[in-house]
Amino acid sequence: LLKKERVSTPQQFVQDYASFIKTATKEDFKKLRNNVLTGTAKRINIDGINIYGLTATDYKLDNPDEVITTFLGHFNYQGQEYALITLLDSPKGMKSTFGFNSSGWNATELARKIIQNIVENYNL
Repeated sequence: LLKKERVSTPQQFVQDYASFIKTATKEDFKKLRNNVLTGTAKRINIDGINIYGLTATDYKLDNPDEVITTFLGHFNYQGQEYALITLLDSPKGMKSTFGFNSSGWNATELARKIIQNIVENYNL
């Protein structure tokens, strides 16, 4: 959805997403939702909350053995709209991620925990 053919920095990913959302069609939003339901962001899916978003895993230029992982998305809960970005610098694969260090395994998991915390504490 966001110029897949080019390499970008996390900052450029955020800028591209913001620009994309401003002109997104219903079909574009459907693609973002499907990415959460069945794509790279599926670990963030929470029943009853329509979360939309994309993931990115970028290799670091100064050390190609390390990555920066990002989830960028938005959702609506109880009439309040939220935008969310999680960014992890040099995450390591663990047993719970089957050794993977990509954004679909860690940036989305962190984003899910943040959203769950918002939902659990909404009425505070």
